[in-house]
Amino acid sequence: MWEDRLMEREALGTLQAADALVKVPWAQPLLASARPTVEWVREKFMTEGVHVGRQPEPHEQASLFEIRFARALHEAGTVAGYEYPTGVGGTSVDFGIGAPATWLAELVCLRESDAIRAAKSISDETGNSWTMTLETGKRSPVTGEPRPEESPEAEYIKAEERIGMKVFDGKRAVKFPERGPKYNLIVVDGRGVLGGGGDHGDWGHLTYGAVGRHPAQIHAWTDPKTGIRAPILGLYEANNPTKSARVIRERVHAIAFINERTYAVGEIKQGLYICANPTLFRDEEAARLALATFPLGSPAPFGAAWPAVR
Repeated sequence: MWEDRLMEREALGTLQAADALVKVPWAQPLLASARPTVEWVREKFMTEGVHVGRQPEPHEQASLFEIRFARALHEAGTVAGYEYPTGVGGTSVDFGIGAPATWLAELVCLRESDAIRAAKSISDETGNSWTMTLETGKRSPVTGEPRPEESPEAEYIKAEERIGMKVFDGKRAVKFPERGPKYNLIVVDGRGVLGGGGDHGDWGHLTYGAVGRHPAQIHAWTDPKTGIRAPILGLYEANNPTKSARVIRERVHAIAFINERTYAVGEIKQGLYICANPTLFRDEEAARLALATFPLGSPAPFGAAWPAVR
C-alpha cells in the first residue's frame, strides 16, 4: 500500500487551493467530490494539528493532489472538466484540459511503500528527521535472508507498476484513447519514489531507461527466472515487456512528475518535469511544439535517450 503523512504545509497549501477554487465554475464537481476530505483536513488542521489522529487514506491524498493541480490550472488561466469521459470502455480521466479539451490528464500518487517505511528509522516524534537504509543486496539482520523488496530497484519497479495501473486494468487498456486529436498525459505525484520523491535522474530512468545516463544513476535488477542482471527498462522503451508499458507507449504522449515541497501557489507549474514519449512524436521538435500547448511546465531535456528508446 502507498501512503504518506499529511504535513502542516500540505494541509495549509491544499486548503488555500480549495478556497481559491470556490468561485471557479469548472472546479465545482471536484470540490463537491472532495468536500468530506477537505472538511476533515480543515477541522484537523485548525483544531488538532495534522500530526494527531488518523492519517488520510490513499484516495483522500489523491483528492488533495487533484485540488492543488486544479488550482495550478486555474492560476495558468485555463479551464478543465473534472472526471472527463474519454469513450474508452466507459472510463474517464481526472481532467480534460481546455475548452474544448486538448489534453487528457490522469493523476497518480506514488506514496511510501511498506519497504520504505520498514527501512526508515524515525529520529523524532514529528517524523521530520529520519535515516533510511535502502540498498541492493540487503539482508535481514535477524535471519540473514535476502530482502530484495528493500532495494532501489524494487522501488523503481513498484513505481512503474503503479503508473501502469492507470492505463491497464489487468485485462484491457483504460482511460486514454488510442491516437486522436487530443494529447494524453499522466501526472505523477512522486513523493513516494525512493522515500524522498526522487529527482530528474530518477524520473528520466523511469520513462526513458538507462540509455545515456551516468553509470552511478543506473539501477539494475536480477531477473528471478534467468538470474541475469540488467538495467531496469523505462516505460517508453520498446523492449519493456509489460502490457501496461506497451499501452503507455501506444497512447500516452507524456508523463509529468512533481515532488512538492512547499505546496504553495506556482510550485506545480514551476516544478513539473515533463517526459515526452518518443514513440508518439515524429521528432524532438514535434514533441516540443505539442508540449508548448500544455498550460503547466515545460518538457524535460530529451538528451541521448530520445532516439534510443524508439
